[in-house]
Amino acid sequence: MFTVVGASEFVVFTSLVYVFGWASIGFFVGTLAAFLLLSFLAPKIRENAQLDDQHSIPDFAAKANLPITARGLSIVSVVFTCALVVIQLIIGGLLIHQVTGTNFAITATLLIIGVYVYLFGGGYKALLNTDIVQGVVMFVFTIGFCIYLFLPVAQTPDVQSSALPSPGWFDAILLFFGGFFAILGGPEIWQRITTCVDDRTARRGLVASGILMLVWGGTLILAAVAIRSAMPNANPDDAFLTFLADGGIPGWLLGGMLLLLLAAILSTADTELFAASVITAKEMKRLLRRSGPLEIKGTRIVMACLAAVILVMALFTQNILNVYFALVYLTFITGPLAFTILFSRGGRTLKVRRWSTGIALVAATVIFFWVLAESLFVSWQPLLICGVAAVPALLPGERQMADRKTP
Repeated sequence: MFTVVGASEFVVFTSLVYVFGWASIGFFVGTLAAFLLLSFLAPKIRENAQLDDQHSIPDFAAKANLPITARGLSIVSVVFTCALVVIQLIIGGLLIHQVTGTNFAITATLLIIGVYVYLFGGGYKALLNTDIVQGVVMFVFTIGFCIYLFLPVAQTPDVQSSALPSPGWFDAILLFFGGFFAILGGPEIWQRITTCVDDRTARRGLVASGILMLVWGGTLILAAVAIRSAMPNANPDDAFLTFLADGGIPGWLLGGMLLLLLAAILSTADTELFAASVITAKEMKRLLRRSGPLEIKGTRIVMACLAAVILVMALFTQNILNVYFALVYLTFITGPLAFTILFSRGGRTLKVRRWSTGIALVAATVIFFWVLAESLFVSWQPLLICGVAAVPALLPGERQMADRKTP
């Protein structure tokens, strides 16, 4: 669960509550649906995955002998994971800048160095341990923050008296699909499924994650509604940060909140940077036609290069909401294609499967950039991305042909 959520959700969903009100919970209902679906499919995803060294959606595409599709999915997956790290750096830098006045560039640089040093020495096992810490931190912080907001000392108006916006049914559907594909197409989610100790543990973990994320998301949105009640005229894009700085929170409590949020930021950042580094290193290995496991030294170099790129992006791109929407819509590409590959659909022959998945990937990516360029984040157009990416799944595949009886 905590591979995909962090401090950024506080900023993003406070903004979404200003726009969508209670309908924002639709995102977390979508994540629950995706987790339940993945729990059902976990045994199939894990089938021969470790034997064939498959830990991500591009790995499955490469195993299916779809090299162009695998390469494209690698690029999309790396952009997705790097964008998540960018958001963590932006949030962390702005949090510290807002509260202490420290230069944003210095803070962001120190954060990415800390994440890199931690992964350099600890690797995947250390990453798993920080996720446990982050899980506790996120629940403790969210519940504690929500309780504080509703205490009389917080002087927060009654939530029921707050005039929240009433979005249409289509906005709720868009949020649902956003949460659904954020999990279904998340590279780090597939990595966790394939590396889990056994099928039973994977399925139970996925179900538990879906339920807990819905509970956590509901609490988060409740806190965001309280912030909106207290500051109805705040800028939605940075309402959460403004509340921390100007909401009259006692210094001791604000310091504790800052530490907890930074812990969550670092945990999410190390997960995504690790996933991006492994996917990049594996794609480079396939490109150079090298066999055998990844070299730790080479992956560390890749990780350092990605960390530098991420830092530059964070310094020049600080629109949190747009980056968040963009990375969610990237999973509109990876999610449908992952299912096409998993069930060997996309055409009766390898040649047809290569063409169908490749064209769908390119077309969906073009639509994604069009949505990005026109800032159509809250509209029906993003659904075109997953619609186009899902076209190959409608075509029968090799397995279906093999199962047919000869008359």
